[in-house]
Amino acid sequence: MTNKILFISGFLMLFVQCSKEGCSDVNALNYDSKVSKDDGSCVYVGCNDPDAFNYNPIASSDSIVCIYEGCTDSVAVNYNPKATISTECIYNNVGSWNTTKQEYIDSTYLTSNGVIIPNTNTTTTTTTPTDSLSPNQIDFYNNGTIISYYPSEPIHVGNWSILSDNLSFELNDTSLVMKVDTVNSVFLRLIGVSTDTIIINSVSNSLTTRHSIFEFSRN
Repeated sequence: MTNKILFISGFLMLFVQCSKEGCSDVNALNYDSKVSKDDGSCVYVGCNDPDAFNYNPIASSDSIVCIYEGCTDSVAVNYNPKATISTECIYNNVGSWNTTKQEYIDSTYLTSNGVIIPNTNTTTTTTTPTDSLSPNQIDFYNNGTIISYYPSEPIHVGNWSILSDNLSFELNDTSLVMKVDTVNSVFLRLIGVSTDTIIINSVSNSLTTRHSIFEFSRN
């Protein structure tokens, strides 16, 4: 009887010694091939930030660099300071801009009783010299304020707003609407269209369409 008890006790001791607890997942950092019972202590390497592109929901060791998608250009509307992989950036007119070009294209037609007379079109292009650009700088602020700077005049402060691509601004009691033709991280082009009619006589008029092209570089 005593020998039987000793045998059972020895068997149980051997079973306890052979039964090892630990991490049994081969994908874990602390995997142990000798473990026979998983005790939930597995450690997984990966990014544990749910906002990251390479987020690993089971990661418990943040030894992997987290990767974030987003726009990496600080002047963009959708700039993401955490982004490490750049995606599409979105830009608008907000910012400080130096004037680099002012060009005016005038197309003039003669009309008779409201109908354009064929072969009467003339087109002229006028480009402002670089040292005469006015204004020479425009700043657009998020709060709708616009400040324009001139070579030999005081600064002008006004308001701006935008609807679709149509940029409206008011400066010194003057209202102007121009289309945002191009805008990116370093460049802005605005195009305005206006018409002027000169009455020649009771049936004939001179109709001029002006395209104003303003280009800027971002400060």
